[in-house]
Amino acid sequence: MENVEDEIEGSFKLGQTFSSAKEAREAVHLYGIQNGYKLRFVKNEKTRLRVVCVNTKSCPFLFYCSKIGNDGGVAVKTLILEHNCYKQREVPSLTQAFLANHFKNRVYKDPKYTAKQIQEDVKIQFKLHVSLFKCKRARKTILTELNGNIINEFKTLEAYIQILKDTNPGSNVELQLSKEGEEKGLRVFRRLFVMLDACKRNWLGGCRPIICLDGCHLKSMAGGVLLTAVGKDANDGIMPLAWAVVSKENKVNWTWFMKLMKRELDLGEGDRVTIISDMQKGLINAVETILPRAEHRWCARHIYANWSKKWRGPELKKRFWICAWSSYEEEFKENLVKVGDIKQKAAEELVKYPPQTWCRAYQDFRSSSYMVDNNASESFNSSLLEAMSKPIISMLEDIRVLVMNRFRERKRSSNSWKGDWSPTAMRVFQAAKEDSISCQVLWNGDNGYEVGEGLDKHTVLLDRRLCTCRNWGLCGIPCQHAIAASYHSKIDPETMISHWYHKETYEKSYAHTVQPVPGPKFYKTDAHLPIEPPIIEKKIGRPKKHRVRATNESRQKAHKLSRIGQVQFCSICKSSDHKKNHCPNASSHALSSQASNSNAPNKGRAGLGVHVNLDTGKTTINPGMPSERVVSLGHIPTQDSSDPQVRYPIPNERGCKRKYKEITFTKAGNEERMPSNLPFKPPGLKWKGKSNVTTTALMDEAVAKRTRFGKAKSSQSSIIHDA
Repeated sequence: MENVEDEIEGSFKLGQTFSSAKEAREAVHLYGIQNGYKLRFVKNEKTRLRVVCVNTKSCPFLFYCSKIGNDGGVAVKTLILEHNCYKQREVPSLTQAFLANHFKNRVYKDPKYTAKQIQEDVKIQFKLHVSLFKCKRARKTILTELNGNIINEFKTLEAYIQILKDTNPGSNVELQLSKEGEEKGLRVFRRLFVMLDACKRNWLGGCRPIICLDGCHLKSMAGGVLLTAVGKDANDGIMPLAWAVVSKENKVNWTWFMKLMKRELDLGEGDRVTIISDMQKGLINAVETILPRAEHRWCARHIYANWSKKWRGPELKKRFWICAWSSYEEEFKENLVKVGDIKQKAAEELVKYPPQTWCRAYQDFRSSSYMVDNNASESFNSSLLEAMSKPIISMLEDIRVLVMNRFRERKRSSNSWKGDWSPTAMRVFQAAKEDSISCQVLWNGDNGYEVGEGLDKHTVLLDRRLCTCRNWGLCGIPCQHAIAASYHSKIDPETMISHWYHKETYEKSYAHTVQPVPGPKFYKTDAHLPIEPPIIEKKIGRPKKHRVRATNESRQKAHKLSRIGQVQFCSICKSSDHKKNHCPNASSHALSSQASNSNAPNKGRAGLGVHVNLDTGKTTINPGMPSERVVSLGHIPTQDSSDPQVRYPIPNERGCKRKYKEITFTKAGNEERMPSNLPFKPPGLKWKGKSNVTTTALMDEAVAKRTRFGKAKSSQSSIIHDA
């Protein structure tokens, strides 16, 4: 069909040939659609076609083609392209099959391409009207064919892996098959790991020793989870490192992923690397098992999302992030006390999450980065939203192309730098340089400097590149105290910026490029056995199209402040458990307010609010609106009963409070810096109002009781024996 569209551009030629009558039929349909004419097939056979306009009495249009020679082709033998009729708004040639064939590639590239968008594109491209239902059926046909492509891509997956290794030598692409399938004699996909050679060399060449880990669910019919690992370059840019396709996000798959990362990057026990991740299932235990000496930071944004389910409010949110950004322990304790001044229980609940995992005051200096969130992984995953809905090979190709384009653009971006240091580092440096103006420096005559900033003082050691505020060691960029001390000693502070931000280091980060990979026609499928896709489990309910928002995340427009976390009160009775639309005192309040107004009409008027008819006593909420509800029928007697009929409004389901599962973390990890003497302690676990006791503690208590009673019996028996 695509070839026909290229050849037929709204007209035919006498003597034009087609390979078959089917191809000629498709060309006629396309002609009618492009020009807006209703055509009718008088003859529609395998060897000949005769097409006229629907209005045969006034329109002279005629198209006739028949067999020519013995090669099976047909040629146009009679052609009259004149029309006396007008263009139509709807044509029968615009069928579901045509729509499916015409928009197939568009849906393949973007599976979120909706039927409504197909309808709009038909109006723009062909100036025709098509029903939305027909567009939905066409899209369903395309998705059904796409699901067949999912199976075909799994069959050729091993051939794609081989050509990826051949074009990018040194890359590690590991495919594992299901053991249960092998027992049944089947080759069923289990999981796949990909680390391109360029990504590995660039990270080892110039990236800081920091790895951000995250997982996201795939949206294709095969399902699964995509595990990703990214690094940070000299300009704080994202460096894609590795990705894997697994069935579930659990300890087994994360351990397997971390083992391959450890082997490829030579991480050892993790002495020189920092890991940043969310509080995901199995990931924390996998990092502790594979890299026991690594610094493992937890994303502060996810910690706040869990903590804010119970403790909300803009002031608490601000205080939380001030605590997370505290660079030394004394500052953290001071800010934690301010959280306790607002809500003491909120501060106690906050220290349930180990501060050494999300606060800068307890971070190590090894990575030259004071990141407290995992936004790098979240940003990389958001760039793969379209790829997550595609079959496995198409998704892997989209990721590879994205990485290849990113490396190309970043490699050329360093030419626009004004100096030898990255623009991001210079912005931080210039901000600290402005703050250093208000600092006062005292030198001790050796290597120490006492730098005063307001009512506070800090100690700076230039030879060791240390400051008691710890900002210099955390990010590798001199703080305002170090800059003031360096100017006092007549040293250029720019020379004290860490080498991780230098232009030469940045160029090493993108010295290697990802090589192009040929298309599916070059896959050597004969050399590999086909692979079956994993078992597709149909989930309950309609698939979710949008991201699940956090409880404290705003769902309103950017120019409007969210009411999430604020306590709402009823404007009538001032109670906090309902609003005025559901207030039990709404009728009496409206009656008294309307009776006090002498100019009020006897009948309720249309509009928002509660209106009472003083003649009948009938109470109506929002009369004349789609949300109109009768609260009370007044004092009109009925045949069955003299009592008034009252229908109370149904409580709004959205107003009901949801109960969230509270997540607690008790394992501290293997960090070197540990908090001590905090002003608050996390509350102990409670069960039925009493302190919770673990099973191990109960067993130890039982053993102690048996030992004590045994000693008592032996002592009594000895006394009796002596007597």
